[in-house]
Amino acid sequence: MYRDLIVVPETILRRLYVPGSLENTDSGFQFRLRNSLARGTLTAVGSLVVDGAEQNPDSVAIHVGEERVAALEVSPSSPVALPVNVPVTVSVVSVRLSPGHHEIHLPVVLRETGPVELVLRDSV
Repeated sequence: MYRDLIVVPETILRRLYVPGSLENTDSGFQFRLRNSLARGTLTAVGSLVVDGAEQNPDSVAIHVGEERVAALEVSPSSPVALPVNVPVTVSVVSVRLSPGHHEIHLPVVLRETGPVELVLRDSV
């Protein structure tokens, strides 16, 4: 999707991903991030992939504090602010995860750094 995609290093990812937050919900699954580094601005969200399977982009939403934005609606003209220490939840509807270990890839574009990919590993 993006050229020059940079995978976020594990040391930085540990400061972003909330360990143990990957969980099934009544409508699908979700995981949480907490930006403890610096203010950021999300300008695009790529295709979320779980265990090698691309998820329907219509089913992905980003929740920042009380605000909910469909991932497909995030764009340079409609960015999402990522304040420091405000919880961010990524939710996916219509898909539940089996118990066990999962790997999630989430490419995003941040105005401040450009395209990056979060690679998360956690268990349900």
